[in-house]
Amino acid sequence: MTDTPPTPPTSSGLIVEPSVPPPKDIRHRFTSRAVFIWMSVITILLIAEAVFLFYKNVQLQSLVTAPKTYEECLNAAGSRVQESYPSTCITQNGKSFTQVLTDQQKRALQLPDLTADWKLYTDAKAGYSLKYPDSIFTYRNPKLDFFVSTAVPQGGNSPKFLGQNDVWLETGSSSGANLSSLDEYLTLPGQPIYPADAKKTPVTMAGVSGYVVDYRLPISAGDLVQYTKTGTILQNEKIYTVTLSSWSPDVLERNNELFTQILSTFKLLDTSPTTVTGIRTDICCGCPTRIPASQIGNDGWVVYEQGKNYRSQLPSQCKLVDCAPCPPLTTQPGN
Repeated sequence: MTDTPPTPPTSSGLIVEPSVPPPKDIRHRFTSRAVFIWMSVITILLIAEAVFLFYKNVQLQSLVTAPKTYEECLNAAGSRVQESYPSTCITQNGKSFTQVLTDQQKRALQLPDLTADWKLYTDAKAGYSLKYPDSIFTYRNPKLDFFVSTAVPQGGNSPKFLGQNDVWLETGSSSGANLSSLDEYLTLPGQPIYPADAKKTPVTMAGVSGYVVDYRLPISAGDLVQYTKTGTILQNEKIYTVTLSSWSPDVLERNNELFTQILSTFKLLDTSPTTVTGIRTDICCGCPTRIPASQIGNDGWVVYEQGKNYRSQLPSQCKLVDCAPCPPLTTQPGN
């Protein structure tokens, strides 16, 4: 056995031991572990990228194949159709498509005009018209402007001669010039036809907001009670009413839908005059003349008021002019 020579001391007197490399098995284990970690990371990244690309591809495919019309929705997997007309198709992801109807199908959807064959009543003076089924209201009182009933009164023209199963329809108009609103009219003190317990329901007649007023009215010292529905509007400083009545509240309610249809036919007429009597104030010797109403305010024309002195409105030079008397104003329709 050979003895290892002793390590010579350094100049400082310290003994330096020679470096010893790590064992080979430790270096091998360290290298294998690092490779495994890196391979795992790379594998995870590759899997993540594959999942991402797959998801994007599915999204792209769904965008390409997603239904864009009602017909495509019907053929798409997972779609369902709601029971309606036009029908609605809903895709699997919740998007909906409504069936497109042809013109013929749209016409078939339109409800028939149940009032097309009804009789038209027009009150040109009051400025309104409405329609009513003369097959139901077979009797019209010739002594009143408008009164129709479902039967001929037995014993006279008054509604008290009608039976319990009958109803009658009336219309009318009155001045509303001093009213600020329809509600004011309905709550006027001493308004006998609208008792305190009357019930009012909003309604639209001829495009004007109003009320249907339900009330009961004792007749003949309480021997009879009239049950009534009155459609009421305020327009053009006038109160317009359409009234359906019966001696039986049940009969009146059974005809409520009919009354609603009658109210839907109510129309206001254009009662503005087409001509008026005017006089020119831009000349000295103008005389009252019938002119188109649209001409008032132009070329010195103003509405002529009988008995009024227009001298103060004439040009100043007219004070020196003597005018011949105007001829008598001929009365024409519309004066």
